[in-house]
Amino acid sequence: MSAHHGRGGAVLIGSTALGEVTAWAYNETLEDTEAPAMGQTTKRYLAGLSEAGGSFGVNYDDADDEQEALDVGDEVALHLHPRGTAASRPEFTSVGNGLGDVVLITGVEVTADTGSVVSRSYTFRNALVRADQ
Repeated sequence: MSAHHGRGGAVLIGSTALGEVTAWAYNETLEDTEAPAMGQTTKRYLAGLSEAGGSFGVNYDDADDEQEALDVGDEVALHLHPRGTAASRPEFTSVGNGLGDVVLITGVEVTADTGSVVSRSYTFRNALVRADQ
């Protein structure tokens, strides 16, 4: 079993790396629908709608064009890399699991306090659904 340190990660908007990335998270969920029938003695569930989303954080840099360009409501091609951006490295993309071509930026937050670096965080969800869904 291998383990990897998070410091090798990267976040790309399209093909452009976002600067000063501090963290990112990606998650997938699936709604389940209870489908009971008379005479059954155990619950049964059907797969419902799926969803993917997450967040990423950066050290605030107003000279970073990619950071400055991201606003709530933007639809962007997002690529999350846990181990760097080399072609052979794994990535989580906005196309993840065929749920959509882009992600929708759903939140932007800037945080400043006297004891830490000013930071900016973004939240996202898959924005578009495949035509066959």
